[in-house]
Amino acid sequence: MTYFAAFFLVNNGYDVWMPTVRGAGFSTQHKHLTMEDPSYWNFSSIRVTPMGTTMSYIYSSVRKDHANTHLKALISLSPVAYLRTMTPLYKVLVPVFQTLLRSFINAGMYAIGHQQSLHQLIYKMCRLYPTIIACFMINSLGTGLSSEQVLPEMIPVFASYFPAAISMKTLHHFIQLIASGGRFQYYDYGFNNPIYYKSMLAPVYDVSNITLPVFLFIGRKDAIAVDSTSQVPGLLGTKAHKS
Repeated sequence: MTYFAAFFLVNNGYDVWMPTVRGAGFSTQHKHLTMEDPSYWNFSSIRVTPMGTTMSYIYSSVRKDHANTHLKALISLSPVAYLRTMTPLYKVLVPVFQTLLRSFINAGMYAIGHQQSLHQLIYKMCRLYPTIIACFMINSLGTGLSSEQVLPEMIPVFASYFPAAISMKTLHHFIQLIASGGRFQYYDYGFNNPIYYKSMLAPVYDVSNITLPVFLFIGRKDAIAVDSTSQVPGLLGTKAHKS
């Protein structure tokens, strides 16, 4: 287990804080709302996000003074906030995902991944042969990990926590960031933008406000975080490392 970053850091004397999001398996409670209430899932990346790099960029640019007081640096593993480059497969899939997400949201579907039946199905598929092979291939598609890097017995462990519940609005916002071609922006409400922003265009997060040192670590075969340095144009003190 020592090859997992969290266990490695703990074993070497570091405190490890692992934030989660509203609706995820370890964070289902709310003071006033239930998971069946649409308002429970009405949040995007500006409120909270399961994408750590996105959250850290937003926090450090919008609340610069607070971030500088409490943080020494931003360290991102496999960083994805917004993409200027990606593999051809993902370029094809992004418009498809956008269309599907709009359809789901318009149909009143506010979240995905919180259904117990879905978790049970994926877990059963990913712990038995030969369907475990399909689970491994899907995992490798995004991470680039080979069979030498992932122990077969770990696939069912991953599957027992996947997919984590996520609001459609958060997922849609992340797809918007990818489709924007490098525009790191607030959630785009389309024709309703003037109501929220008094502008037809969603405003951008000014990453030039980030003055903390930024360290990016990316795997050489990562299909999503292909070019981590291009994610933070104009950001001073950024260092990227490929391994």
